[in-house]
Amino acid sequence: MKTFLFILVILVLAAGATWYKAGDLPGPQIEIADPARLIGQGGRIKVFVRAPDAKLNRLDITLEQGELRAPVFSLNAEPSAKPVLESDGRLRVERPTGKKIVPQLREGPARVTVTATRPVLFGLREVESTASRDIEVRLAPPQLIPLSTFHYINQGGSEMIVYRVKPADARSGVRVGDLEYPGYPASGAGIPGATEDLRVAFFALLWNQDPNTPMSLFARDEVGNEATAVFDYRVFPKKFRQSRIELDDRFLSRVVPAIVSQTPELNVPDASDTLGTFLRINGDLRRLNNERIEALASDS
Repeated sequence: MKTFLFILVILVLAAGATWYKAGDLPGPQIEIADPARLIGQGGRIKVFVRAPDAKLNRLDITLEQGELRAPVFSLNAEPSAKPVLESDGRLRVERPTGKKIVPQLREGPARVTVTATRPVLFGLREVESTASRDIEVRLAPPQLIPLSTFHYINQGGSEMIVYRVKPADARSGVRVGDLEYPGYPASGAGIPGATEDLRVAFFALLWNQDPNTPMSLFARDEVGNEATAVFDYRVFPKKFRQSRIELDDRFLSRVVPAIVSQTPELNVPDASDTLGTFLRINGDLRRLNNERIEALASDS
């Protein structure tokens, strides 16, 4: 009887030690990928969680500001919204956020908090991890102040404008119709004493755009808040010469093979079809060239 009681005590102590040590096992690994620092009218929260066999008992994501506790995601409350299993074994959760999703948000500091638990000891216990990130809610649109005056632009020509934008990290420039021309720090343009919010933008009115095409300054921050501002400008319409060039087979047979031999990126199904190939040159090849020029110009 004593031996039985001794063995029973040993088993109870061993079970207690195992239970205790199980509680010291590491909880799930949590990584808050987004937002990095800001949300606004819109935004997104992206979280990665890693656990053995990708098993979680609980995963809660909350957006906090003052007394506000806005649930973003809950594994138990949203059984149909499962995290996505990544190829490296991590679980990914992405959810939209911002004032459009959480109307109670105000301008100022906020916090994203993630809590996750995983089962241990054959599911008899669970261990928990918590991670958080302090962020800022930015709701006010950027400020734009045009500084230069008397902007004269020829149809088919270009012009420059000087302006201020706050915050200085907002993407800004001039919008002409549906085209956007980026602004650059004025310090790089050689303007002495230029502050970090001073910008210079070059913009154009294309030859085939209507002289009445609207033009305005724009600024858009990284969370989607946008502002526009008008500036004074005057457009001088131009008439462009037009001419008609007659193309014959002799011209095509002389010009087309030379161009094709220097442009391997052009897909030519039948090189003997000089007319069809010429149309591809003036269509597909011009488009590829324009895209290349635009890509080079955007990295000035």
